[in-house]
Amino acid sequence: MKIYLFPVVIAGFILTFIMQAFSYSTIGLQTQMLQKQLTEINQKLDKIQIQTQNQTAADPTAGKLKAITAKDSSFDSSDLLSPENLSKTLGATTDGTKVSLKPSWTAVDVYETTKASSKIVGKIDTGKTYPITQRSQDWYQIKLDNGVSAWVQAQFVYETL
Repeated sequence: MKIYLFPVVIAGFILTFIMQAFSYSTIGLQTQMLQKQLTEINQKLDKIQIQTQNQTAADPTAGKLKAITAKDSSFDSSDLLSPENLSKTLGATTDGTKVSLKPSWTAVDVYETTKASSKIVGKIDTGKTYPITQRSQDWYQIKLDNGVSAWVQAQFVYETL
């Protein structure tokens, strides 16, 4: 009886060894696939970062906050949401600042309120400047050529003097 049991035990050890080797091989393949995916994701992130840097370089408003803080030493950039600083960055303006449409756009809709779902009251065009009457987070309220007040999303324009 011992003689017949020995080949079964050996076969069990061999089978266990083969299963472990296959398991390690599968883990190795999965690791390689994950490394390849990680490399692809890193390449995509690098492209996005380069695109963002190029857009920032082409955007005349880049570094606007640094310019504001350099001009106004009382501006505390560590507390942007304080009432004093908020009034410097948002709200009504009478300093003659205007907005122009970014060169990557030919025309953009302007709205009755600070919601893109609100009524469209006109369009602004490239090459023109529009006086800012108020700021609100990511929006500018401007005066159109016909005297109508309208809101434009900040992402489409840059400030000029």
